[in-house]
Amino acid sequence: MPAKMSLLPFSRPGIGPGQHAMLLISIDNLTLLERLFGAEMISDVMRECYCRLRAVSPKISSLWQSHPSRFAITIPGMTEAGARDLATAIQAKLAREPIETAFGETSVTASVGCAVAGNNSLEQLGSAAQDALVDALNAGNGAIRIASSDKEIQAQRARAVSSAQAALTALGAGHLSVAFQPVISSHNSQNIPFYQCLGRFHQDGGSTASLDAYRPRINRLGLSSLLDRQILVLALDALRNAPTARLSVALSESTFQDQEWIAILRNAIRGGEDLAERMIIEIREPYLHAETLPKQKFIKTMREAGACLSLTAFGARQTRIRELAELRFDMVKLDPRLTNDLSTNPENQLLVDSLIAKASHLDLMVVSEGVRTAEDAQILTKLGVGYMQGDLFGEESSLAAPQHQVDQWIRKTA
Repeated sequence: MPAKMSLLPFSRPGIGPGQHAMLLISIDNLTLLERLFGAEMISDVMRECYCRLRAVSPKISSLWQSHPSRFAITIPGMTEAGARDLATAIQAKLAREPIETAFGETSVTASVGCAVAGNNSLEQLGSAAQDALVDALNAGNGAIRIASSDKEIQAQRARAVSSAQAALTALGAGHLSVAFQPVISSHNSQNIPFYQCLGRFHQDGGSTASLDAYRPRINRLGLSSLLDRQILVLALDALRNAPTARLSVALSESTFQDQEWIAILRNAIRGGEDLAERMIIEIREPYLHAETLPKQKFIKTMREAGACLSLTAFGARQTRIRELAELRFDMVKLDPRLTNDLSTNPENQLLVDSLIAKASHLDLMVVSEGVRTAEDAQILTKLGVGYMQGDLFGEESSLAAPQHQVDQWIRKTA
C-alpha cells in the first residue's frame, strides 16, 4: 500500500485537461473493529480495501490513503453520472465478500463523497469532495453524496468564505458569549456538579448561533487558539460572578502550545483566587496520540495551576490504563458516537461497559455527553455512568452553584 500522505489532489499524477472527479471513500466501521481487535486487523482491512479499489475501474488515475480510514481517488474525464456509478460500484465491491484478517473474517461498508468539476474549479475540487463526504457521513453508513458542476462548487466555496468571514467578524468584534450546559447526576437530576461552557456567536437581529457551524472554518483559518482565549476569558468572568460554581472548558489541539492562553489563566489566579481549582480543562482523547510531549507539558502546567483535567471523546482511540494513570486525569467523558442509540446497539453497550471498567479502575469520574433519549440514559445508568449531559437534560441553563458531591470524585492536586 502506498504511504499515507496529505490530501493534495492537484499535485497527483494523471490529472489532465477537461472535467475531473475526486472520490473520498470512508470505511464506516473501522473504529469499532480497532477497539475490538486492535491496529493489526485495521492494517489487514485497509490493505484488502486498497486492492479491491484498485480493481474496480481502470479509469482510476490516482489512488492513495488520505486518512487512517479513508482513500482518495482522482479520475480525469468523469461525469457526475459516472462518478455516482463508480461510487456505487466501489461500495458493492468493498461489501460484497468478507475480508480475511489475522483475527478471522470481517466485513465493511463505505460512505463516499464525490466532487466533479472542470478546470476553472479544479482548485476547489478537494474541498468540495471533503464537504460531500461530511454530508455522506452525517447521512449514515453507506451514503453517497456528490458535489457537481462548476456552479455548485463555486457556491460551496462562496458559502465557506462567507462563514469564515462571519467567524472573523464575530471574533474581532467580541460578538461571542458562553452558554452553560448542565452535567447532572445519573441518580438525581437536581444534582449538578458542574456546567460545560458552550460558545455562542451573536448574529444580526439579536439571535445566537452555536460555534459548531463556525468551528471547521475557524480551524482552517488557524483561529482556534484565538477562539479558545476568548472563551477562557468569558469562563473566568462567569466563575468570578458565581463563587461556588464549577465550569468545564474544551480546548482545540493548537491551544496546547498557546502561551497566551496559559498566560491568561495564570494572570487570573495570581491574586490568590480559586478560579483554576473550579475549572475543568477538557482534552479530546485523539489529541493525546500525536506530538505527545507538548500535551504532557500542558497537562503538567494545568496541574500546577490547580485545574482539573477531563479526557473527552473517551473511547475514540486506544488509550491504555497506564497512559491514563501517568497523565492523571480526573474524569473521562465517553465518546458520544458510542453512547447514542445504545438500545439498538449491543456491541456499543459492551464497549461502553469496558470503558467504564477501565475508568473505574483508576477511580475516575465518568460522564456521558450528548445524551438524547431516556432509553439511552437508562442504559448508561445501568452500565454505571455516574453523570450525564445532553439535550435530554437541557441544552443550556442559567449558571447556578453546583452541588459539592463531585468533590469526592475530583482529586485535588497536591
